[in-house]
Amino acid sequence: MLLIFYAFDRELAPLRRRVAAPRPLGLGDLRGFRGQMGAVEIAAVHTGIGLARARHSASRTFQLLPAPELVIATGVAGGLTEGLRAGDVILADRVIGETGGAVTTHAIDREHHRRTAHALRRAGLGYASGPLLSAREMLATPADKRAAKDSSGAIAVDMETAALAEESAARGLGFVSVRTVIDEVGDELAKVKLDPEGRVRGLATLRYLALNPRALLLLPRTMRNMGLANRSLGAALEAIARDLGAPAPDPGR
Repeated sequence: MLLIFYAFDRELAPLRRRVAAPRPLGLGDLRGFRGQMGAVEIAAVHTGIGLARARHSASRTFQLLPAPELVIATGVAGGLTEGLRAGDVILADRVIGETGGAVTTHAIDREHHRRTAHALRRAGLGYASGPLLSAREMLATPADKRAAKDSSGAIAVDMETAALAEESAARGLGFVSVRTVIDEVGDELAKVKLDPEGRVRGLATLRYLALNPRALLLLPRTMRNMGLANRSLGAALEAIARDLGAPAPDPGR
């Protein structure tokens, strides 16, 4: 089984359309869906936003699905380095997070990284590989992003992967992080107000936009980039799932 964690329903909408026989996840109070892609069963679990929710969702999931063949942390990410564009695939080689004020680094197992990279290349998909930072809050301005890059060395940022990597490592599970860029390092983001489940808080967002009318100009670009990122993510996850059901590649290639 391929186990996928994601924060927003919209992120995995393209993948859900690609799987055969999609159906509800059926794991207690956890949200998400199941489906089949070739010979591989997929279970996709919605975490909500942030490290604490990701950790809780992972812990609960692993009680009910203790032995997935591979765990993927996925979704959109912010670019922290020049040259990354909306829709670009990020394959992390390590994950940087902060737990209780301490910075932690989780290296991605080389074999799982190599196999995932092979799957992407075989599908004709390019990717960037490097460190991924899991921040405690949204980095919305170019200055915030460049400061994070300078302090961490990461090429992209999200808000969940470090917790998912930690929980997977504690159980000895194969783990990779595959994300796609939604905002480039020079982009400013409109701070759409979300609840902890990743749903737009309508009244809070309207208040924010009324006080920050310039943010309205940022929304069309953000929505366009979201579409690019989600479609790219669907293609990447399909490539990985189909590769997982195929014979292992020659290590020499």
